[in-house]
Amino acid sequence: MDMSLYQFVNIIRNLDPCSSGKVNWRQLMSYITLSTSRLMTAGDVQSIRGCANEQGLISEADFKSAAMWFDKSEISKDLPNHIEFERVKMIKGLLFNVNADKSEDGTCMLDASKFCEMMSVPSKDCKDPEMVYNDFLLATVKTMQY
Repeated sequence: MDMSLYQFVNIIRNLDPCSSGKVNWRQLMSYITLSTSRLMTAGDVQSIRGCANEQGLISEADFKSAAMWFDKSEISKDLPNHIEFERVKMIKGLLFNVNADKSEDGTCMLDASKFCEMMSVPSKDCKDPEMVYNDFLLATVKTMQY
């Protein structure tokens, strides 16, 4: 993908709308990973939160086995006689590794609320049910006139 400087600046500004000078690297990596997947909906948020334990945390095994909003759109379409490529499983593993933190006992756990809040940012003002994460990342930034 050829990207112009203008598109790169749009990505940074869309991920830093308050111009703080900081970008959440977890958000950037997650959106790039799911660039062609539709945005997370309120129903998807409830589904993910349903996988969490009492503390609101999800283990890697539970995260990978949970039904996700991108399962159907990210499935690999393998040709006959080819070894199956488990794309969805790999995406779930990548998303977990990027967004999980070590808990007090040393195991990696994903905070369901933080993950859902971060993944829902593009859909808060979105009216288009077909919008994907790439549409948000590359959206034109409105410049302010002084």
